[in-house]
Amino acid sequence: MQVDILKKNENKALERTEIAFKIEGCSTTPSRKELRGKIAALTNSKEELLVVDRIKHRFGSKLVTGTARAYSKEGQLRKIEEAYLIARNEGKKAKKGEQAEEKPGEEEEKAEGEKEKGEGKKKDENGKEE
Repeated sequence: MQVDILKKNENKALERTEIAFKIEGCSTTPSRKELRGKIAALTNSKEELLVVDRIKHRFGSKLVTGTARAYSKEGQLRKIEEAYLIARNEGKKAKKGEQAEEKPGEEEEKAEGEKEKGEGKKKDENGKEE
C-alpha cells in the first residue's frame, strides 16, 4: 500500500495540519489504523494525534482518497474533534460486560419479576392457561 500526500495545509488557528492523501492499486479499503500509521510516518507526526476523517473508495476503482488531520497537542484534538470520530480512529468499542457492570442489580430484578408472573398462572397438559 503506497500512500501519497496530495496536499498539506497548516491551520495555525486550530493548531493542526490538514492532509489530503491518495492510495493507488488498492483492491480493498484500508483500515483507519493502517492509514494512521502510514500518514503519521510520512508527516513526522504522532499516530495518537492523527485523525483520519474521510476515506473514499469508489466501487470498481483501485484508487482510494481521503483526508486526515494531525494535531500538535492532544488537548486540542479532544477539544475540536467529535467524540465518535476519535473513538472510530482509536478502534475502541464499549463491551457488553462493561454495561452490565454499571447496573448489576437490574438482571436480578428482571429474574424475580419473571418468576412472580409465572407463579400466578396455571397451565394444563397442553400448555394453555386455565
